[in-house]
Amino acid sequence: TKLDELRPEANLLLTFCDQYHVLLMQIDAHRHCLGEEQQCNISYREAVTRWYDHMYLPIAEIIREQGILRNFPDLTEADLYLLFVEHREELVQALGWHVDPDSVIADLATPRGVMGWLGLQLYEMLVPVELEAGPEPGQWRKGRLARRKCDCLFADILVSVQQEKAEWRAMDQAVMIAKWENGRLFGLHVIPDMEADHSPAIGAVRSDFKKRCQAAGLAGELTVEVGTVAHTILKRAAWADLVVVKLAHPPESHPFRPASAGFTTLLQRCPRPILVVPSGAQSRMDRALLAYDGSPKANEALFVAAYLASRWPLSLTVVVVKTKRTAQATLERARAYLDEHVGGHVTYVLRRKPKAQAILATAEAHNSNLLIMGGFGFRPALNLVLGSMVDRVLNEFRRPILICR
Repeated sequence: TKLDELRPEANLLLTFCDQYHVLLMQIDAHRHCLGEEQQCNISYREAVTRWYDHMYLPIAEIIREQGILRNFPDLTEADLYLLFVEHREELVQALGWHVDPDSVIADLATPRGVMGWLGLQLYEMLVPVELEAGPEPGQWRKGRLARRKCDCLFADILVSVQQEKAEWRAMDQAVMIAKWENGRLFGLHVIPDMEADHSPAIGAVRSDFKKRCQAAGLAGELTVEVGTVAHTILKRAAWADLVVVKLAHPPESHPFRPASAGFTTLLQRCPRPILVVPSGAQSRMDRALLAYDGSPKANEALFVAAYLASRWPLSLTVVVVKTKRTAQATLERARAYLDEHVGGHVTYVLRRKPKAQAILATAEAHNSNLLIMGGFGFRPALNLVLGSMVDRVLNEFRRPILICR
């Protein structure tokens, strides 16, 4: 290729010695595409340099920025580039949509990336999902900070859409966020079996999704998959920045808690923030209430609230409920953080417990149309018995709720 002369700084050393043909095939394909695009003959020299500058180097720079070579001490940068190419193709085939290169590379450093998509499926078959606690609080934020991606938190939005008319309310809220964030929408429609995929109803869902994206001037892709809604969302959530779902009111009954088992599992295990949109809710999301108690998950909600207050057209109120563990100091901690990141345009409220009642009363008093909070406080097995403050809020608050972890 003469790349050592054309780009002397390039280092394509591979320990996967039998894989150089993959790079050569990419160069040939790139040359062909350039020729088709420009309607002329592209020299091999130009194809090599264009491939290196516009295909290889951008991925290599992300690999360097994320520092994932530390996780693979026996591999080279070019080895990881080949792993990226293979893993991206695997994800595109499994998910049915384009995946951000940053997300592909970050995923390579996780157990999910190492075991691959099929390995993940086997793992999930062996481990009861209801008893998994999900990722530790703050992992999503750490990943975004490591990738220097906090200028836009919700670039890729996964929204669950079904055939019911009310389901499109969740889509409407997702569209609103995507327009504010200059993001794109990944629609997910879950069906019971493959036969349903060819029905006129599914064709109508595809058409409606496309029209709504076009009307909003947004990029969007819809995938239809067989399975259960909660489990299918969990499989795909890691490749989005925000998950938007509808919550029926009243939720399905359960002997110990209001929220259904599938929905609770989704809240416990989802690695991304979830915007829960109650049936029939339509909100401008311009008056946000942050429920803060100083816990790790509440700190993630504080981080998101600070971002929204500084970027979105909304006002922010913070409520802290006094308990044995939370008091005035907790409120002051939130104030100090928001003063640094937002400024003084925030309202602060200190209330007495019970916690859920205090949050709901504050939301009503301030006419809040968006609630921001951390997720479940208990481990899953304990929450099955004790229930959660989150459950009551989900049951009674009739506006979108952004749950962070």
